[in-house]
Amino acid sequence: SYTGDDLVELHIPGSLPLVQAALEAWLSAGARPARAGEFTRRAFLAGKIDLSQAEAVCALIRASDEASRRRTAAVLSGGLSRRIGEFLDRLRSTQALLVASVDFSDQELGDETLARARESLEGASRDLDSLVATASEELAGDRGIRVLFAGRANAGKSALFNRLLGEERAIVTDVPGTTRDLIEGDIEIDGVRLVLVDGAGERGPGERRSGADRAAEARAESARESADLVIHVVDGTGQDLDLDRDLRERLQGPVILAINKTDLPACDPERVAREFGTPDAVAVSARTDAGADVLRRRLAALALVSGDAALAVNARQKDALARAASSCREALHALSSLEHGPEFASVDVQDAMGALGEIVGDVTPDEVLDLVFGQFCVGK
Repeated sequence: SYTGDDLVELHIPGSLPLVQAALEAWLSAGARPARAGEFTRRAFLAGKIDLSQAEAVCALIRASDEASRRRTAAVLSGGLSRRIGEFLDRLRSTQALLVASVDFSDQELGDETLARARESLEGASRDLDSLVATASEELAGDRGIRVLFAGRANAGKSALFNRLLGEERAIVTDVPGTTRDLIEGDIEIDGVRLVLVDGAGERGPGERRSGADRAAEARAESARESADLVIHVVDGTGQDLDLDRDLRERLQGPVILAINKTDLPACDPERVAREFGTPDAVAVSARTDAGADVLRRRLAALALVSGDAALAVNARQKDALARAASSCREALHALSSLEHGPEFASVDVQDAMGALGEIVGDVTPDEVLDLVFGQFCVGK
């Protein structure tokens, strides 16, 4: 069975009084209600699934769109488990090399073995760092892919935000700097749930700022750091492109360049695209809706690629990956130290393997299991 236990299923009519009477009869005979996540916990303890797959069950139940379902289903089918297994195999081999380098420290073979161990650790550290950097914390299933609208003040990003959202959520005026607080709204395109986020526009270094302006810019900066995708809205008439170029250098992750105001005669999307070296920019008009469908398709395609390419993890798993990467760096530092050497590096490698083992549940304290399965609905 799913839990690894023998079981009996009783099917009764859905009459509430009958169900209540049946429950009372079973409880009086010694049965008890299932606790939160108990069935999946039993499956984990029986070795039917590992801990990362158990967490994926909970995430799959919470999945809010098709993209989230695919990502969590990939983890449930063992995608994360296989990656962790590969890292553990590499670190076990590295551990063996470190031990061998100590055993043959007085021979030429010891130096060669130590060099192989260092090379293996460098590769594992690099790959773990890359995995932490690209992992998508989407396993919760209900977060959605966050899309930030960035651009200088009065470039039309709030108007474009409203256009894609399909409602007047952000206040739009001809006066720059209208948007202060972060404004969010959900849309779904081709089965992908997107959380659109609009914030304060970028101001030039010489422009006057009030305390509220500086606070609004700080919030927008924080939103940029947590965004999965960015729509960089640029004024297609070519005003203040230096400020936009400076902003573009600070944007992280996938960015779509949206050249706005194509309804104006002075707008020259091709020239602006050349200025940014972006031939695949999207020309739009927040006022007339021109190019909005192209932008939606580009956004959905990029969201799918971004979400599917990244390994879906939750916060607990990402923390364990980060600790494993840190332990690998400590091991490399130990190998380069005259005082420490392979013996100390071996301890760090063991710590890295322990952190990775927490993800799949090789060594997991009961309180961690209680935290994981306590997030489930009753039963499951």
